Amino acid sequence: MKSKLVVIGLICILMLSACSNKKEEVMKKESVTTNEEAVTLQQTGTEEDVEENEDTPEAALYTGDTILPAKLSYENENWLLYTNGNHLFTENKQDRNKKYFVDEVTEEYDKIWSVTSDGDWVYYLKGSTLWKAKKDGKERAEIVFSDEQEHNITNFILYQDTIYFISLESFPGNATKELLFSMKTDGSDVKVLFDSPSEILIGDLNIANETLYFTTNYMKDSFTVDALHKLDLKEGQMSKVFEANALGDMQIYRNELYFIENNRLFKSNIDGTNKVQAISPECVSFAIYNDQIFIKQVEDLGIGADERSVDGMDISPVIADIYSPTSEELLSFQLVDGDYVLHSQSVFYTEPKKEQETATEGGDYYESEAFYQEIYKLYDELLETHRGEISISTLEDEESKRLTGGNQYFLTGHILGSTKTLLYGLTNQNADMLSRIVSNPGMLDQLLAYEAAFRFPSDHEGGYYDYTVEVEGNKVHVKNSSVEADINFEKIGDSYYFKDMKVSKVMIDTN
Repeated sequence: MKSKLVVIGLICILMLSACSNKKEEVMKKESVTTNEEAVTLQQTGTEEDVEENEDTPEAALYTGDTILPAKLSYENENWLLYTNGNHLFTENKQDRNKKYFVDEVTEEYDKIWSVTSDGDWVYYLKGSTLWKAKKDGKERAEIVFSDEQEHNITNFILYQDTIYFISLESFPGNATKELLFSMKTDGSDVKVLFDSPSEILIGDLNIANETLYFTTNYMKDSFTVDALHKLDLKEGQMSKVFEANALGDMQIYRNELYFIENNRLFKSNIDGTNKVQAISPECVSFAIYNDQIFIKQVEDLGIGADERSVDGMDISPVIADIYSPTSEELLSFQLVDGDYVLHSQSVFYTEPKKEQETATEGGDYYESEAFYQEIYKLYDELLETHRGEISISTLEDEESKRLTGGNQYFLTGHILGSTKTLLYGLTNQNADMLSRIVSNPGMLDQLLAYEAAFRFPSDHEGGYYDYTVEVEGNKVHVKNSSVEADINFEKIGDSYYFKDMKVSKVMIDTN
């Protein structure tokens, strides 16, 4: 078995120190042509495998009694659903985290942007169309609207067998406008709920206390005004809650309203009264999940020690524009070479999970020798294609698109994998990772001495993605705009270990 280290996603350099341990997880990339070919990632599933009691509502566990719109992930007591943009997966939390491959993007459709669930069914947005499937990937089908109209859906939320969705509708003269609709989960009973001649839907949807909340934008007395509206789902009555200036993200959590106005995070009663500013740093987006607040700041400046919690909920800054928390990690889309790639960071574990050292028969493909050989084969192909020289960003992107679905792998059975391990360990101050490529503990201190030369704190991931590597035998030349070094590895058994290094150019980032 080759020495390996699997690290899920990008570790936010601004993360609170108590939340820095990584969660290990895997995804499988399969080709899908028919519903019958959708299989579990561990072994072929049966209908009995996914039979379950009625789902515990997501709101009861993680979202403070509020139903949220579909996002990159959905979670309840029994299941975790998530998309990496190109593929959709489910994971049975009550059955040893057995994973199922549900669907993938084809040429006809854009990304799989969001997913949610109701009972045994998964509902997801593929491009601008709604699809559904059983949690094991069977009975997959596009939802056909009973009004026989084409709807370009941008956001949707699911509640009690009803889908509420925002659609960008086309009108004569190339005019477009977003409208709020409802329909049953089988596509029947399509109704327009909100179509104002003067107001534009912003896109946020929340359901709390059997009431749908959404936001709009309109002109009032020559000024742009935003508003929060509510629709009583039992009585059908609609009313305006309050008006605001430059209203951003909105979320109801434990019967309190959190919202961004003018790049500031506020909280208030649901009716808008008793409004107070929650934190002083400016932010452009936020999400609350499992008593944790995630914020995307206007500038990635970190959070002061005196402002690391709100109402007893820890605050974690994130760097991604598109993100979705789960009970164990934060999933996010990062733009890499013009394409969105899924990454994740653990913010809840305080102890590392035990690493599975061997792959059992019928076990996880991503813990198998076959998978390792696929990665090593890809490395050889990339080195040949790029004539022995390749950037880390290109390498990670090719791995993600062709094999790993957004997860990062640091496998030391190939010299490229050991080089990645070395660079990531130095740029992210990860001594545990560096320990995987030293043949004796005394060499770890030698490696750590190079950290100041290789790490650039002001750059994303300490500058990890800015490096280019050139391989010649057991020697690797690494460089970026500030550092050049020759690194020698030696192969011991099935793994490549650090031997020595000579730095020929260095300019240390003192920020």
